[in-house]
Amino acid sequence: MRAIKVVSVGFIAAMVGMGVLGVSSAAAESTALCKEDVEVCPEGSFIEHIHGTTIQKAKLLTSTLTIECDILSLGDVEGSSLGSPLVFVGVNTYTNCSSGCTITHLTETGVIEVLKTGHETAQLTGESELEVNCSGIHCVYNGEGAEGTGRGPLLSPQANGDVTVVEREIHKVKGLFCPAVAKADFSSTALEPTYITN
Repeated sequence: MRAIKVVSVGFIAAMVGMGVLGVSSAAAESTALCKEDVEVCPEGSFIEHIHGTTIQKAKLLTSTLTIECDILSLGDVEGSSLGSPLVFVGVNTYTNCSSGCTITHLTETGVIEVLKTGHETAQLTGESELEVNCSGIHCVYNGEGAEGTGRGPLLSPQANGDVTVVEREIHKVKGLFCPAVAKADFSSTALEPTYITN
């Protein structure tokens, strides 16, 4: 099985969510996540470790069932704290899923890229292969090509910023009785203020 990239950056958390995030490099800027509301993040204020959670339960929408789960994310910057894109490596944990279902990633760690596209705004990209188990039915989905948007505290309704994925398609890789397409829908936030800067 090929390597799997997972959306997994706390605040960028559940981007993590149920599939993948894709991003266009058009208009992308040098990116840092910062503890301070500044244009250029000073040394010592870079966020190099993120822990986040879904704001409300994340949803995996299919033609036959909607599965809702809480997602916890934990991630660390890989390489430099300033990048284009900024790269995080992390893990996601799905809990309290509805309908007697469980969702797990098929690798223990994943990668997500964060690109600043404007003031307090970023696009996120990654890839996630998820195994969904519901009452004996096992489905594997890949979210390659989906997109997510991150906003810092100055633009977000959440005090610490947020990441949002709205009905992004993920596609069946294998499984009997599994809908060919599902959609991921979630919002997450970091556990500390996370400003999107240079």
